[in-house]
Amino acid sequence: MSPFGDAVRRLRRLVAFKPRRWSTRRVKVVQRSWEKFKESQSESTTVGLAVFKRFLRRSPAFLQLFPFRDQPLETLFLNAKVRLHCKLFADTVSRTVGLLGDSVAVKASLRELGARHSDLYKVRSGHYVAMGSALLEVLEYNLGEAWDEETKTAWEETWAYITKQMQKGAGSRDVPQRGAGSREGSQRGKK
Repeated sequence: MSPFGDAVRRLRRLVAFKPRRWSTRRVKVVQRSWEKFKESQSESTTVGLAVFKRFLRRSPAFLQLFPFRDQPLETLFLNAKVRLHCKLFADTVSRTVGLLGDSVAVKASLRELGARHSDLYKVRSGHYVAMGSALLEVLEYNLGEAWDEETKTAWEETWAYITKQMQKGAGSRDVPQRGAGSREGSQRGKK
């Protein structure tokens, strides 16, 4: 089986992962490795581009999910809208990684993000698996020797948790308006 197939199989198995509480060590492993990865890139756009290139080259049919779907794959990553989306992806991962020690905040943030992605982009479970595989492959490649078994396991479990919370959010009916990405925006609909 290919490394990609192995990664997909591990991610599918880990979707069932239910952390009671993130250990301080696990949080630090994910946060340190993410910072090291970001340091190896020139800016957050480059971080996002690395992941999206891997994601869309492995799963080109998923390009249809995005507003820039009509852009040819050969010039896709030169497009300003694509570059902005890649930056937003990297910034969102950074924010999520930063929140890992705060289970209430990370859960709320991910569920809101999942609701938006489900409604606006029609993201489904296979998309999370493909994006997770791309993210983990890019991290492994860029972290080199720092990508040890502990780091790999921590990221697999983290992505499984991200996926699970976003999918729970996708099932909710309280979806904030586009751009309302704040807690207040999601709270307004509950009153």
